[in-house]
Order: sequence, then C-alpha cells, then structure tokens
Amino acid sequence: DYNSLFFGMETKHDISKGKWEIPYKNRFNNTARSTIVTSTYGTSRLNALHILEKTLNHQPIIIKDKDERSSSESRSKWVVNAAETELAKEKQKKLINEFQSWVWKDKKRKERLEKIYETKFGCIRKRMFDGSFLSFPGMSDEITLYPHQKNAVARIILTPNTLLAHDVGTGKTYIMAATGMEMRRMGISKKNLYVVPNNVAGQWEKEFRTLYPKADILLIEPRNFSPRIRNSVISRIRDGDYDAVIIAYSCFKEIKPSKQYCVKKLEKKISDAKRNCKAPEEIKKLEDELMNLENRIYFDELGINTLFVDEAHNFKNLPTETGIANIVGFSANGSEKCEAMLEKVRHTQKTNSGRGVVFATGTPITNSIADMFAVQQYLQYNELSFMELQHFNSWIGMFAEIDEAFEIEVDTSKCKISTRFSKFNNLAELNNLFTLIADLNYSDSKRDVPDFDGYTNVTVPATDGLKNYLEDISYRADAVKLHLVSKAEDNMLKITTDGRKAALDIRLISGLKSVVLILVVICNKRISNTGLALFASKDINDHL
Repeated sequence: DYNSLFFGMETKHDISKGKWEIPYKNRFNNTARSTIVTSTYGTSRLNALHILEKTLNHQPIIIKDKDERSSSESRSKWVVNAAETELAKEKQKKLINEFQSWVWKDKKRKERLEKIYETKFGCIRKRMFDGSFLSFPGMSDEITLYPHQKNAVARIILTPNTLLAHDVGTGKTYIMAATGMEMRRMGISKKNLYVVPNNVAGQWEKEFRTLYPKADILLIEPRNFSPRIRNSVISRIRDGDYDAVIIAYSCFKEIKPSKQYCVKKLEKKISDAKRNCKAPEEIKKLEDELMNLENRIYFDELGINTLFVDEAHNFKNLPTETGIANIVGFSANGSEKCEAMLEKVRHTQKTNSGRGVVFATGTPITNSIADMFAVQQYLQYNELSFMELQHFNSWIGMFAEIDEAFEIEVDTSKCKISTRFSKFNNLAELNNLFTLIADLNYSDSKRDVPDFDGYTNVTVPATDGLKNYLEDISYRADAVKLHLVSKAEDNMLKITTDGRKAALDIRLISGLKSVVLILVVICNKRISNTGLALFASKDINDHL
C-alpha cells in the first residue's frame, strides 16, 4: 500500500538548524513519474527533488562538468556547465511558481496556514514609551534630558533588551548613563558595564561625570590594563560596587567569556595544529596557554547585570551557521571578536532573566538585511526561537529572497553574475518584530535648510586620459584575479578607490601606477606563461 511504499521518505525539517532534507531524491527517476521529475520540473542532470531540496535550503543551483584537460590522477578540476545550470534554474522558477499556486488552492490548508501565521507573526503590536514620569535623582541641575531621551530610558528600564538606533549627536551617551544610574537606584541592576571604543573612553567618563557629578566610576583604558596588572584590574570590577564601569574595546576583548569557552577554543586550535603538522613550538605554546587558564578571571565571574555596548555595529560580524554561500554583502565566517561578544551577551541575559543588554549605534544596518539578523541574535534570540526563526536559513526563508543578476565588474570592462538579497517579504511583520527591541530616533536635518528645487543631469564625455586609465584598471584587475601581484602591491580595494578618483578628476591619479606594477611583476618573474599571453593579447607593449 501507499504508506508502506513510501515509509521513511517523508520530508524532514530540523528546526534547530533550519535544514530541510528530502530522502531518496532519485526515487521517481525510473518510474512512470520520471518525466515529471526529470523534464517538467527538473532536468536529466538535476531532478525536481534535488532542485526542491536546494531551494528549501537556499543553496545555489549549479551544475558542473569535469574538465578532462586540466584534471590529473591526483586532482580533478570541475567547471560550470552554463547551459545545464541555466536550464535547471528555469525549472526551479517553474517549481516555485507551481508551489505558490498550489498552496492556497485547498481551503482547509489555507485556513491552517493562515492561523499559524497569525499566531506566530501577526500578533505583535508596536509599544510606545513615555518617560515623562522619570525624575533622575542625582543628575546635574544644569542638564535636562530631551523627551526622546527620557522615552528611551523608560524603554530600556521596562523591556528586556534594547537597540538604541539613534542618529549621531542625538544623545545616546546621556541615555545610557541615565539608564544605568536609574536602574541602580531602582535595584534592577547592581553592576553596569559600558563597553566603548578606545578613542572615546576618556570622553565617556567626562560626559558621565558631567551628567552625574557624584557618580563612582571606574575607567579602564589600555594604559592602565597592561598584562602585569590585568587580573588586579578585573578583580576590581568583580569585587567593587561602582555606579559605572567604563571599559575600552581592546581591554574588554582581553576578558574572555568563560573558562569553558577558552578550553573549547584552545582544544580545537591544538587539534587543528596537529592535523596540519604545525611546528612543535607552536603546539607547545597552545598547550601552555591551555594549562594557564586557571590564572585568569573570566567575564562570567564579574556579576554584570547590564551590558551597554557603544557603537555596536562593530560587533555585527557574527559567525552564521548556514549553507548559503557567495552572497554579496554577507559572510558566514564571522570573527572571533563578535563570537566572544555573543557569548558575553548570552551569559548576561541568562543570569538576569533574559534581560540586561543595550546596544547603541547610529548605523544598525549597513551592508545588507543580514545585519538585522545579527542584531536580533544578540537582543532577540528568545523571540526568534519562539517563531522558529533562530536559524539564518529559516529567517531568510521568512523575510527575504535571494536573486542572481548581472553586474558590472570593478574594472567596468565586463559583467559577472552576482548573488544578493534582492527582495524582502513580510516586511510589516519584520518591522513589528524589530521594533520590540529598536528605539529609533532621527535628527531633524532639514531644520533651517531651504527646500530643494530640483537638479539637472549633465553628461560629460570621457577624456582620452580617463579612457586610457580605465584600460589600465582592467589590466590591474586581471592581474589581481590571476594572483600575479601580491595584495600589498595591488588589490581590488585599491583599484576601486583609484577608479572613483579617476571618475571625479583624472588629476587625482598617478598615470604610471599600473604600468609600474606590471613592470614589477615581470621583473620579479611572478608572471606565468598564461599571464604573459594574457597581457600580450591586450597589446600591453603599446601601453608600456
């Protein structure tokens, strides 16, 4: 019967990892349904179930062939089959369109899905905060907070975690200082830690004392946090009863999240070093570091109740577990600095009933929509877990779509296919979810500024010098892609910067720059026969 025939073939979804799995994806290849899976909604190289699984997991549709000319007995080289790949992508679009049409046809299914959606995502209402009731005992009589600052203080006190997404110059420092003092006074928080950029640590202390002249503040900067006295300074945080502890980024980085975290990291490094046959001295150094972990004081021992992070966009590069790759503006690798910050944030929340973290930044989203997910991982993880969106794949599946399009390369000479987050879905629900943590405030930049009366586009023909320089940029980009120059000599960032300068005014550019780089490459014999042929084919001799 049907149940016994397809037992164990049900589609599986791992909520914790956001991963979909379709078992036995070739089950219909040699059956009466083979035409449907290998022709109607799939291809002979990639059938419909393979395409469906990749689509659910946001994985790219790519079909490759073995390059017999470049492969050897020890190593195989694969190249993209453009025709087969494009055909499979067309089948993917057809499959998606058919699913979107099918899913709403059955009335019971439609009602069930609508109920799930409304229960999880459609029941959030934006909350407004009024901080006019706050009196701020101990604050300087010479300073009066603006209404938006008082409202923000009320939000932080009354909600678990907050993102102060206020424009530069609108008073985020005073908001965080006032909040910390009020939470201390109310008994909500006993120990407040302010993590600030190195260059403004002293300024932070000055502004804090201006707002609260009698506040007991401990300032920790690199100059008073040397390795010799580090443990004694950290012990002052642990044992002291300060109104505020202000610590610079670099000092905060030296306070590790926990002993367990360090053991796990070091054991992995040692394992990797042994597997990669690193030098015995390097392995011994890591083993000694592992043995000396007992002599440290860790973040989880400090008793921090509220963690304030200024310029929090510096910690958005979180490692993200996902199968999505090669997305412009998004990196899944992340940084160790941000991973450690997440550990400290989670510990603070875990020991304070899920609350206790305030991020402040004027630029909460800079590169892509993925920046919002990073902020929510820090401040809204419990809410995402309730909605089963704690994994990046699930979050993207709910709020965004990935698209491929042709874009002009940095040297402007050719086009390439780029993958980006291009379309957003359910933005009203995402906005409502985000406003649970985000306190938004924009400065009135239009005040006393005359109305704009329009503009006229003027097209200016490129000069011969600019045209020649753009050809030079093309050669430089090819050299970088073929690894014919070191990153110190030339790289894509330099090329992009030079291109922008040239577009503004060719006089900003040194005309011999690319020629000198090419000469350096040739003289150092770093150029291969293939590279020489490439440059020769572009009449490089004429340019030299």
